[in-house]
Amino acid sequence: MSRSAHVAPTAVSGGLAAHIRHRLARILRDSGGNVAIIVGLGMPAIVGASGVTMDVATWYHAKKEAQVAADSAAYAAALNIAEQGLSNTASQPQLEVRANDAAGRNGYTGTITVNYPPTSGVATGDTRAVEVILTEPAPLYFSGVFWNGTPNIQARAVAMAVVSEACIWALDPSERATMSVVGGAQVDLGCGVVVNSDHPDAALDQSGTSCLNATSIAVNGGSDGPCVNPQAEKYLADYGDPMSGSPFPTDSEIGSCDHTTKYTVSSGNVTFYPGTYCGDISVSGGNVTFASGIYYMDGADIKVSSTSTVTSEAGGVTFFLTGVSNDFTQVDIAAGAIVDLKARTVDPYANILFYQDPAAPWNSKNKFTGQATMELEGILYFPNTSVEFAGGATGSESRVAIVADEIVFAGNTTIDGSYAASLLPQRNFARLVE
Repeated sequence: MSRSAHVAPTAVSGGLAAHIRHRLARILRDSGGNVAIIVGLGMPAIVGASGVTMDVATWYHAKKEAQVAADSAAYAAALNIAEQGLSNTASQPQLEVRANDAAGRNGYTGTITVNYPPTSGVATGDTRAVEVILTEPAPLYFSGVFWNGTPNIQARAVAMAVVSEACIWALDPSERATMSVVGGAQVDLGCGVVVNSDHPDAALDQSGTSCLNATSIAVNGGSDGPCVNPQAEKYLADYGDPMSGSPFPTDSEIGSCDHTTKYTVSSGNVTFYPGTYCGDISVSGGNVTFASGIYYMDGADIKVSSTSTVTSEAGGVTFFLTGVSNDFTQVDIAAGAIVDLKARTVDPYANILFYQDPAAPWNSKNKFTGQATMELEGILYFPNTSVEFAGGATGSESRVAIVADEIVFAGNTTIDGSYAASLLPQRNFARLVE
């Protein structure tokens, strides 16, 4: 019995070893087993690759958030450059405070570098511009074992300050040719142009043999035409309405009609006095004088033509143009008339020569096309309607700022830009350039 007890284990051990060898041979020959082994051996790589993919997605999201913060920081710093005044070198500490505040409000907590002026890119060395670079470590949730050190996420933005010197503002937000220069008009502006339309092709449209010359041209959308100087800066922000802080008079201020008669003047000398007019004023000859003060034109058109002469007394005038339904006052000053109208220079409504009610229908048209014989001085404000303008040949500069829904320059125009730009409230802007 002792012999049997000793032999049995040896025989069993030998059989087990053979069985194991047989099973291993089958596994090695079995393609399914190969796949299992390969998958098992490759599993760490598969898991690692999946981790890297998840981290990369996280980095992409972090990069987008950092870029938003960089854009906001650069914009805020550039706006501060404008507020400090472009004639001076801006304070670096102030720019850093603004940039850090804007980035922080966008949830950014990494490193912020503010370069003033920019040290790279299209605005290198330009003291109107500022460069902001944000740097933060990339989060490593799954892929840390694959990196020697920690990679960084970086975002960069460059913004430029603008103190608007514009005296021509076309306000319509979307129409094609919101500002247009047509025919053979030669338009020389000693000031800037702002076009708020986002029309992608021709928010600003120059056609025919016309030319537009200005100190700056800022367009929310696109620009079309070969003779635009300087070249329009396109696809910028909507700059808004510089006159939005000047409300139109209330009904109680306008009051009831003082004059209901339709006035037609073709000869002689006629003087009009401030008040509320509900009848048209049509002048085709003679001499008309507007006494100094405020005129409320309630559905009463103003038409000046032919050989007439129209002037304002010392102290100046302001015309408020209103109405009801589709009967709103419109203005038509044609070539051939001698027109010399100056705006009041005292509050309320200082420097406003014509102000049309924003409730006027958008398809209303107003014409100031007296050309060289038309001398206007003040703001022409038509926030919801169009203005066609031609006035001020070389040596006879118009002293006007035009703010209208749409603006058409249909004849030679020269504007005294330094005076015209001073009429509107200073507006500080910033725009991203990189």
